[in-house]
Amino acid sequence: MATVKTDKIKSRRKARIYAFQCLYSLHFAEKTTAEQLHEVFDSLPMPDSCGEGEERQPDPFAWEIVEGVRTHLHDIDEVIALFSKRWRVERLGHLELTVLRLAFFELLQGKVPPKVAINEAMEVSARFVDAKAGSFINGILDSGLKALEAGDLESFRSRISGRSL
Repeated sequence: MATVKTDKIKSRRKARIYAFQCLYSLHFAEKTTAEQLHEVFDSLPMPDSCGEGEERQPDPFAWEIVEGVRTHLHDIDEVIALFSKRWRVERLGHLELTVLRLAFFELLQGKVPPKVAINEAMEVSARFVDAKAGSFINGILDSGLKALEAGDLESFRSRISGRSL
């Protein structure tokens, strides 16, 4: 039974890494239509954590994250701005901003436990971002989680999750 749970965690992590790579690449496009986004998504190589003989198709969970972040980008960036005190969103590094967008989408969507969303964001951060930036990301996410638990982000959560208040 533990193997099934471990496999699901690994599968979800791969999907998050794939989503991260796709979302990161969008920083370098002038503008992206839904069709172009899907082309980028379909053309990315699978994360190198895929072993030999593993399924090479992107996980639908990865697409859900990519599409969700793209759809709710303004709301997510607004939330990031609330907690990145002395940093305007447009001044954040592309890697850091991509991790934050991915994590806040998952936090606000509410489909995974908040601690899981943050832990997974930190795993992606550890792989792609330097340790100093990882502490910065963790601080922003921790502040966001406290606000979420206090109910201060319910308007954002309802827009992103599709649930009414």
